[in-house]
Amino acid sequence: MDLSNLKPTTSELAIKDPATDQPTGLVIELRYVNDDKYEQHSYERVMAEAEGGEAPSYSQYKRRRIDQIAGACVGWRWEGDASFGGEKLEFGTENLRKVLAVNEIRDQVEKRLNDKKRFFPG
Repeated sequence: MDLSNLKPTTSELAIKDPATDQPTGLVIELRYVNDDKYEQHSYERVMAEAEGGEAPSYSQYKRRRIDQIAGACVGWRWEGDASFGGEKLEFGTENLRKVLAVNEIRDQVEKRLNDKKRFFPG
């Protein structure tokens, strides 16, 4: 095996209804968490926090966590009748923050991000 070829791909995550385990119609494309763009986003966030010197409030912590997870998201699509607040939101920073603020969605994204096997073709 040529180890120089170990390169991650993106992974699609079909968000499921926690009650039924059925797909909701929202599919999010994620990049591997050690991807350079994700790492750069995390680094910039850490550097910005270091300048403040104060412990963040819970709401600041939650927003930073959402922003970090958002840094791993590269796109999404809405299938069937899936919507958010009655709309099929366009992919973008503010809409991504709204969607990731839903604990059940954020939890599924975090779980996928921690499953490294999903990002390397077998």
